[in-house]
Amino acid sequence: MRKIVRSLALALVAMCGQAARAEVVVIVSAQSEVEKLSSRQVANIYMAKDACFPNGALALPMDMHTGTALRKKFYRRVVHRNAQQLRSYWSRRMASGVGQPPREVGVNVDMKKLIADNPNTIGYITRSAVDASVRVVNVP
Repeated sequence: MRKIVRSLALALVAMCGQAARAEVVVIVSAQSEVEKLSSRQVANIYMAKDACFPNGALALPMDMHTGTALRKKFYRRVVHRNAQQLRSYWSRRMASGVGQPPREVGVNVDMKKLIADNPNTIGYITRSAVDASVRVVNVP
């Protein structure tokens, strides 16, 4: 019994380590005209400072659920803010009527499908989930 518990514990630790190392990439639909974005452009879209892509098309940012490891990694690398700082930022913005936070979606699969189906959306997933339906435009 102890061997089974120990094996399960080691497997769980290994899976957590893999999730922490998963590379986050910023994606748009393969149908989108956007080819590449700088980290600053991505941050401005996600913080509602820019409503459009550089080509003038509307940009609709999509977010993973609050508290997910991928979301934490994305905001730490691109926006340089943690969850508490983001809550404070959006509270101020919404109270002044100057914007809404990005819409939240579920896991990689949900995010990828939503992005793939709409050329105006932008999101982030793990590199391992990328396929021909989406285009990587930034690797933070």
